[in-house]
Amino acid sequence: MDHFHRANTLCIDEFYEEAVAAYSAAATTCPDYGDIYAYRAGAYIKLKKHMSALEDCNRALQMNPKCERCYFKKG
Repeated sequence: MDHFHRANTLCIDEFYEEAVAAYSAAATTCPDYGDIYAYRAGAYIKLKKHMSALEDCNRALQMNPKCERCYFKKG
C-alpha cells in the first residue's frame, strides 16, 4: 500500500505521470484493490488519457459495482 499512498500524494502535488507509475506499481502488489484503478483513472483524466481512464473505471467497477467515484468519472 506504500505505492498507493505515494501515488495519492503525487496526485495532490499534480505529478500525474509519476502518480500513474506509482498506482501501477500498487496494482502489481494488490491487484484486487479496486480503489487503485479508480484513483489511477483520475490521474489519467488529468493527463487527458481518457481511454485509459475508462478502462480503469471499468476494471474498478468489476471489482466494486457500487464505486460512485467511477460512475462520476465515466460521466
